[in-house]
Amino acid sequence: MQQELASLVRDLLTPNNDIRKAAEENFNKAKENPEVLIPGLCGLVSTTQNGEKHMAALLLKKCITDTQNDLYGRLEPATQDKLKEQLLQYLSEVPEKLVRRSIDSSVAALGSVLTEENKWPALLPFLNNMSDKGDEMHVVSVLTIFSSMSSSLEEHANGVGLVIQKSLSKDSLVVKVAAVKAAIAFILSLEDTTNYRSLVPLILSATEASLVDEDSASEILESLIELVETDVEFIVQCGHLPSILHAMTAVASKPDLDSKLQQFAVEFMISFAEADSKAAKKQQFIPNFVKLLVSWLLTESFEDPDEWAKTTEGDQDDEYTNADMGAEGLDRLAIALGGSYMEKHTGNLLLSLVTDADKKADWRCRFAAIKGISHIAEGCRERFEAKLFDLTNLVLSHFTDVHPKVRYTSGRAIAQFCTDFGPGFQANFSERVLQAVAGLLKDPIPRIRHVAASIIVNFCEDAIPETYQSMVKGLLEALYAMLENAQEPMFVKEIALSSIAALAENIGDKFAPYYDTFMPILKAVFHLPECTANNTIKGKAVECASFVAVACGPEKFINSGDCKAILDYMMNITMNLSDDDTRGSYLMQSWVRMATCTQEHFYPYLDVLVEKLLTQCKNNDDVQLLEDDEEVDKNTQCIRLAIKGAGEKKIGIKTSILEEKQLACEMLESYFETFNDKMYKYVEPIWQSAVSPLLQNLYSSGIRETSANLCPLIIKCLKTNVEKGNIPESHVVEMMRVMIPQMVEAMQTEQEVEVAAVLMENFHESLNTYGKPCLPDELLATIPKVVLEVFTESLKNRASLQKDTNEEDDDDEKKKLEEQSSSEEEFLIQSSESVGALIKTHSAFIPHFVQHFLPQVTQMLDRNKFGEVGVKLALCILDDFMEHGKESAMPYFVDILEAIWKCGMMDEEIAQAASYGLTIAAHFVQHISPLPNSPFAMGKLTIEVFLSRSLILLKQVCGKAADEDWAAAVCNAVKALLTIVKLFPNMGGVNEAEIIPAICQILPVGGDLVEAKFVHETIFNMVRDNNPLVVGLNGENLPQIEALADGLMREDEDDCRLSEDTKRLLVEMKRK
Repeated sequence: MQQELASLVRDLLTPNNDIRKAAEENFNKAKENPEVLIPGLCGLVSTTQNGEKHMAALLLKKCITDTQNDLYGRLEPATQDKLKEQLLQYLSEVPEKLVRRSIDSSVAALGSVLTEENKWPALLPFLNNMSDKGDEMHVVSVLTIFSSMSSSLEEHANGVGLVIQKSLSKDSLVVKVAAVKAAIAFILSLEDTTNYRSLVPLILSATEASLVDEDSASEILESLIELVETDVEFIVQCGHLPSILHAMTAVASKPDLDSKLQQFAVEFMISFAEADSKAAKKQQFIPNFVKLLVSWLLTESFEDPDEWAKTTEGDQDDEYTNADMGAEGLDRLAIALGGSYMEKHTGNLLLSLVTDADKKADWRCRFAAIKGISHIAEGCRERFEAKLFDLTNLVLSHFTDVHPKVRYTSGRAIAQFCTDFGPGFQANFSERVLQAVAGLLKDPIPRIRHVAASIIVNFCEDAIPETYQSMVKGLLEALYAMLENAQEPMFVKEIALSSIAALAENIGDKFAPYYDTFMPILKAVFHLPECTANNTIKGKAVECASFVAVACGPEKFINSGDCKAILDYMMNITMNLSDDDTRGSYLMQSWVRMATCTQEHFYPYLDVLVEKLLTQCKNNDDVQLLEDDEEVDKNTQCIRLAIKGAGEKKIGIKTSILEEKQLACEMLESYFETFNDKMYKYVEPIWQSAVSPLLQNLYSSGIRETSANLCPLIIKCLKTNVEKGNIPESHVVEMMRVMIPQMVEAMQTEQEVEVAAVLMENFHESLNTYGKPCLPDELLATIPKVVLEVFTESLKNRASLQKDTNEEDDDDEKKKLEEQSSSEEEFLIQSSESVGALIKTHSAFIPHFVQHFLPQVTQMLDRNKFGEVGVKLALCILDDFMEHGKESAMPYFVDILEAIWKCGMMDEEIAQAASYGLTIAAHFVQHISPLPNSPFAMGKLTIEVFLSRSLILLKQVCGKAADEDWAAAVCNAVKALLTIVKLFPNMGGVNEAEIIPAICQILPVGGDLVEAKFVHETIFNMVRDNNPLVVGLNGENLPQIEALADGLMREDEDDCRLSEDTKRLLVEMKRK
């Protein structure tokens, strides 16, 4: 076996792919017998040299760290003991650096498991002894092993801390670096880091000493960045924060230092501000730090104008400069610290670069000013909006600057303004901006023409077509000329296609006159030669064609004959697409647009597309266990996780795969929305591949959200097929019984409140979509406990955030807290909706609600403790309880009414819930009043009291009709009054002759589309019946009624406050 292993090791080192692949397969087979494999590898580590020795050590590490197959656990006890003995021997004797790295990892991985179980008692004494007596090589190994084992050595942290302290004081730079990394590993692993605070001065000293060697300094600075990003609390509380910031500022400002190290220091300070903006503001480093970043902007170079002119940002392989870091730093600081704080320290500093005569003569000053302003715009949005007119004029005035980089940067700034300040920016500056863009499209430099076209893309994201309709023709002519110009660089033509697509999407059917101009040129792009260089423009041409098709409508697209030709072309590319083909992302989203446009013409392509999307969903997340110093490509995101059996490890995740999964889920969502019941045959594979395994995806909140969004759509698809008689109802019930428990589990484990809110929303939408009882009793008993658990936790979080907000003086910090509080509020709203959905759909849930949830809801009526949000949510839940709980709600009815009457005018949202509740209560009273056990029969309440107190509240709400914020509340109050008038005419103060004319005075109502339709239908039915309280004596109110009807009939279909029945009624009445 030893000879076979030696041969396998040699084969793994060969450059021949086939031989190497066969060797990898043989190695995996050899794992089936670890009792032979592991001792054999140990023997090779002892007897071979150079590459073979390194490979044997690497394979040994793979065996030991293979926790999935537990190769170590399958060894005989004697073999385990021998392995531990040999590993310690290698630590003492092996000199080769690469081999030692694998041995260090093996010892750390095995030690992480065995130390916790006290099954390797010799390890720690051996390591401590080696650190005391060993040379540089041995001390580094000890520190490396301690770093990897940090999460398993909490009980030994103090002793390890002494080893680290001693190592930090050594002269060896290699030892210092290893000691810093070990110290930070333990700080990140320990709950109590008090004893490690004293190491900070030594870490800073090691940082300063490392600056003589770029690699060493990089390792230390990157470790410090990881620390501040992961555990900023340690940085703030360690007692050395001013010294840390001073040290980082010194590194960033050191003139003769490599720019990479300067940027690491700046990254640390930015990360600190992002992690704890409040603590950052209390320090004195920000003003000088901002000046440093601006000074870096002024280092922008322009060494190769010709090369720069014919490329766009991202095309060049230029190094990341200090000027780039300066711009990024200002951007991130503005977002982290807030507009008020940031503008105070940057606004005048940047503007002085273009207002001071001496400064503005230098193109770098003009460049830096505009670049800086555009980069802080997002974070300073509220502050900048007040001076947006002046800022826009300033930037536009540089569209004609003599220096191309200033013109280019000005174009990028306006593109950024479109995004950061839209839609107001587009509404207020469309003519000025687009006139300037039209000029910039003719700039002699291709890169500037490219940025001019990109402004159109950003502009159209939030533009109102009517504000720039007169300029569309000129813009399209300029873009068409770009496409037709044979001398125009490909990257300019590509952005021209994106601009045409953006205009088509924004102006919609007004693009129809240009269809016959642009579709032929798009199809001509399809037929460009097949080569990698043409892939992007072909992808963008497909994208543009899909936008044009949707804008101009299916009739034009299908009747022109383009539909089948373009769909066939797209399918041909899709079937032959390689992983690195840039057309992929354009194609996938273009398919979705084509689906909405072509409907039944799309069906022949659906099988292939869904299969491809499911393949994307099933791809492995490609998570790699990495060495601390192992480099990864730009598409791999690195994080650190505590891995059982391996300690805390660096993990690499392929972000491209995660993005593809999220996109696949989004596309499936679109297909369900477009085709609904036609998606039935894909339901099972979609559930198995795109939903069930992705609801709790560890690495992407976007994947978790989009997979959850598919749940109610699946139920809707199944329900529609049941209604059409295509499948038995049991199919929906079975899916609900599989789906709901997984959604509940996902909600329970979700850490991000925004994602939890999405899960809750899809949970109640799934229940409401089916709308029938389908869950077993044991699940109905479990759900309220889970929902109550997460609901109560969110209430506590929101209360804490509200307290912090009230105590916060800094406006920017207050805004952040309010945003966090808003996220918790959204989760609470969705949780309340979920409780309501369960009450509506499952009568068997109501006893569990009464037992588990009702006490919490009652407490939430305490405004002092839970605020207006708590009261509103409580009333909403109680409304659902009244409406669907029937007799189960009767014992609580009087208390619910008292809550409504007491709280109803606290604010407009509470008033809406209270008014809606009184509509339900009116029906409830009529239903229960004859019952012998009702509160009316038992003397706890009279109908007269119910009516009089309800009318008082509803009239108060209607008194707010002039306040737009109260529109929804007034709408619900009017509905409640109409309901009471109908159910209790002339009882308990119900004076129809007073109430109906008063209602007519405040029409139309709005704010709640469903209730508004009810109100207007009721009133117009009274008009039809010639009710004198509405039409007036001798029809004197009819002119006002006709004007009301005309106004409502003119409303957009989606926002119209008239039901279809009411529209037909009004048409008929007008005809007569």
